Amino acid sequence: MKNCKKCGASIPDEAHICLSCFTVSETKRPFTVPDEEEKRFFKKTTNKHKRFVYILIAIIIALTCLFIPLPTEDTFLGNTNSTTNPSGEAQTPAQDSGDEFVLLTTETAESQNLFDYIIKNPLENIFGNQESTTHINSNGETVVPETTKKPTILDLLFDNDEPTEQTTQKREEPATTSKATETPVTSTPATQKPSTTQKPSTTATPTTTQKPTTTEAQQNLTPSPLSDFEYELRSDGKSYIITNYKGNDKTVVIPSSINGKPLRQIKQQTFKDNTTVETVIFQDKTSEYPFTVDAHTFYNCSNLKKVVFPKNADMALFTFAKNCFKLKTVELDNPQYFEYDGAVYGFNSMDWTLIYFCEGRTDPVFRIPTQCTRLNSDIFDNHPYVEEIYVHKNIDESAFWSFTHYSSKPKKLKGVYVNDDHSDMYDIDGVLFSTQGTNATFTTTLIAFPDHTKLTSFTFPENTKIYAFPENCKNIKTLRYPKNMEFYSSLCQEYFFSKQAFPNLEKLYIHEDNPYAFEAMAAFGDKVVLYK
Repeated sequence: MKNCKKCGASIPDEAHICLSCFTVSETKRPFTVPDEEEKRFFKKTTNKHKRFVYILIAIIIALTCLFIPLPTEDTFLGNTNSTTNPSGEAQTPAQDSGDEFVLLTTETAESQNLFDYIIKNPLENIFGNQESTTHINSNGETVVPETTKKPTILDLLFDNDEPTEQTTQKREEPATTSKATETPVTSTPATQKPSTTQKPSTTATPTTTQKPTTTEAQQNLTPSPLSDFEYELRSDGKSYIITNYKGNDKTVVIPSSINGKPLRQIKQQTFKDNTTVETVIFQDKTSEYPFTVDAHTFYNCSNLKKVVFPKNADMALFTFAKNCFKLKTVELDNPQYFEYDGAVYGFNSMDWTLIYFCEGRTDPVFRIPTQCTRLNSDIFDNHPYVEEIYVHKNIDESAFWSFTHYSSKPKKLKGVYVNDDHSDMYDIDGVLFSTQGTNATFTTTLIAFPDHTKLTSFTFPENTKIYAFPENCKNIKTLRYPKNMEFYSSLCQEYFFSKQAFPNLEKLYIHEDNPYAFEAMAAFGDKVVLYK
């Protein structure tokens, strides 16, 4: 972590801009990708790593061979009394130092040569020898290898990822002897290669966790004509700001520079009320540069479906789209931001904040990732699809205070469900309460009453302070108010006692000592039931 020189806020080492005061740091950050929980990035296994593993395996095999019991005399050595082999083939004994004879059948000759190959010269045969070598096959013929490099155990056990010209030729052309099986060194080990030595394939990274990356094609895209934009020089006289788009293209490519000077900002509501644009792509630059996309740059764009942000940009990114109910795809590659499951998160000083939630995301359930601890205040304003929100124990409860007003909640919200270990919030069947900022008189605060709750009746806890403004809760038939309760304001009180909040209310049970009993009877008449 480092601190902003202007405001003192903490920013990550790799960041190049402070999101608290938007001051650009002089130190360039490394281009790294932040970790994320749902989104899970995996390292691909490289060919170099695989070769290293295979070399270790081969060495272990060779060293194991050094310590296994040597083959018996019946396997590798014959005597003068033997005239035929087990198959009945005649064999010619060749005398060699006394009583020992080398068997000259094809099978035993191959075994003897393999024995010499592995046991007698293990290091040379594991790592290879560049000198030209010859050997005598079982027919007594001198065989000269086709290549100058002696095949190694590694060559015999594993296929090379990038075969050389010599090894490729050896696979295609047989040995110079008439029978392949009569070449003890080169053919026998290869034909005895166990199936377990097959190289494992590299597992691809799952597409669900891969972050979108800017392609070369995107970098080379031709920008939309400058005549489609309205733009002006910024106060520094060295960069431009786009203030309006007036073209009619379905795909818009925003240039990285104008008249040879860099583009630094897209102004608020640049694409306001556009009905034709479907895809917006920001052209890349090869070097890092500061860039700001103002809040509601894309406002009420009825057909906007996709936005691709630039690479190599130190972006200040806010709730860049509003009332764009078809927008469901956002692509970006930036260490201070990441996108997952239709949500865009930004790192601000100390934590990750949910800064935008695609309004075209149709999944009715949203679970806030554990890395995210804050939400922008207007993140779910009138979202048309979200019905259930699940909150982990570390989320800042202040993020949900915007839910007090009906217009700041998703239109179809049925419940906000809080982890039981949260210190400042809890829910009762999806109705959201906070314990933060309470006192001895009022120990809990109602901050969100879902308009589309499935509940038909609800009992408010004792000592409740009410901040929420419900809207058209049609399913609620019965409410029960405690003895000690308080409305945050007279407007909130009027709203609760109007038919706009609970239009189908049939019974309102209220404690006879409740300070609002008289107002309740005046509003609901015979629907009110006093209790002790």
